[in-house]
Amino acid sequence: MWTAGVTYLALVALLAWQALRGQSVIAPDAHTVGAFGGLALAAAAAAAAVLLHARRPPHRRDLAEIQILRS
Repeated sequence: MWTAGVTYLALVALLAWQALRGQSVIAPDAHTVGAFGGLALAAAAAAAAVLLHARRPPHRRDLAEIQILRS
C-alpha cells in the first residue's frame, strides 16, 4: 500500500507542477513527459522490489522463531 500511496502522491504533485507551469493536461511538454516517465519507472522498480522481497524464502532464524511459537 505504501508503494501505491507514494506513487499516487507523486502523480498528484506532478499534475500540480504541470498546472502551475500552465501546461495542458492533454498535450504535455517534454519536461512533463520525462517526469512522468521517471515516475512510472520508479513506481515499477518499487513494485518489483516489493514482489521480489515477498517471494524470498524466510531465513532459518525466522523459521526457528515460528517453530518456537507453535510449540
